[in-house]
Amino acid sequence: MPGHDSRSSRSRTRRDRQQAFTLIELLVVLVLLSIMMAISIPRFRTTILSDPLKSSARQLIGTIREARQQAAISEKGCFLTITLEERKFDLLCPKTPTGDVEVKEEETASDRSLVLPDRVSINSVFNGSGTRFATGEVTLWINPQGLMEPAIINLGSDGKEIGLDIAPFISEIRLSDKYLQPDDDTGVAR
Repeated sequence: MPGHDSRSSRSRTRRDRQQAFTLIELLVVLVLLSIMMAISIPRFRTTILSDPLKSSARQLIGTIREARQQAAISEKGCFLTITLEERKFDLLCPKTPTGDVEVKEEETASDRSLVLPDRVSINSVFNGSGTRFATGEVTLWINPQGLMEPAIINLGSDGKEIGLDIAPFISEIRLSDKYLQPDDDTGVAR
């Protein structure tokens, strides 16, 4: 019976070899993956970073997050003022207590401004009451807890649009590849 054991051992080794990959096969696959990554990553990166509309939306989201944090840290509310024609966002935090809704200009300090590139426009802003602004200036309030009134901001560039839906109690801002407007019944963007 010793011959029988060696034969079954050989057949098991052959089966194992047939089911496994060789080192050469693995190296070929790794080389092909490396070549594909070397070609695709720079293209993907430049596409994402060079698109002014997407870049502007990311910067705006960062400004809103910063405004919420700053309002909560300073224990004072802040205002995000949007000037539509100038494509400008100003973050203003009052130096005086936030009990007064009317804040004089000399009592505020501009903490941060964001001006969108020339190719990007602010198509519209909907405030918490659902009022649409296509021109002028809109001021959104961020309370001392970092909660912001609901708003929808629509940006556009070269025929493309991005909508940002800002919910009061959710820190994440919903981003959409289309124009957003509030639903008449719920006030939620659609």
